[in-house]
Amino acid sequence: MKKKVFAVLTCAVFVMAMAAGCGGKKDPAPEKDPVDQPVAQQQAEKPAEEELLQKYEAAAEVFADINLGMFTVDPEASIMDGDYMYHRIVDERFESYEEFRSYLGQFFTAELVEEELLDDSLFLEGKDGCLYVLDASRGMNIFYAGYSVGEPVMTEDEIILEVTAYYTEEEPYMGEYFAEVPEDAEAYETEIYRFALVEEDGAWKFESFSLLY
Repeated sequence: MKKKVFAVLTCAVFVMAMAAGCGGKKDPAPEKDPVDQPVAQQQAEKPAEEELLQKYEAAAEVFADINLGMFTVDPEASIMDGDYMYHRIVDERFESYEEFRSYLGQFFTAELVEEELLDDSLFLEGKDGCLYVLDASRGMNIFYAGYSVGEPVMTEDEIILEVTAYYTEEEPYMGEYFAEVPEDAEAYETEIYRFALVEEDGAWKFESFSLLY
């Protein structure tokens, strides 16, 4: 009888030991590498009003060069493409076709640059990598007198820049162009342009643009 009791107790102790081993504390799961953790993308800091004005002025300058054919060119450095002649642009802002693309990318979205500004009927990349422009130009609005820029409206997703253009009513404008509200503003006809800037590649860029003249 004693042997049976001892055997039963031994089995009970063995079973408890097995249970303790199976239900013991589990090893902690390995921590994920911080590199694998998703990082929230930080929004680009919105530019100050003065910086925004400078960006508009630089964007307007190169946009006018493109649309009015105002680039300085070397008439001795030309190439033909079909029936059209292209002259090499001489500009300290950019010395090659790719530098021109990068320059535009400072102010305009990639979509605007590729689909509108880098028009392959207007610009060519020469075999030397230089930038060539079609031999053509157009005139500007002879009634245009100047512009003024209002206070920008900033939201989480975009910046709206409102620009007022001033035009003489009957006679062509003969004075110096101005960049602020004129004292005799009531003497001009006006048109308001709104330009939207959106965030792209860590910077705020114009997604649309147009000439005031």
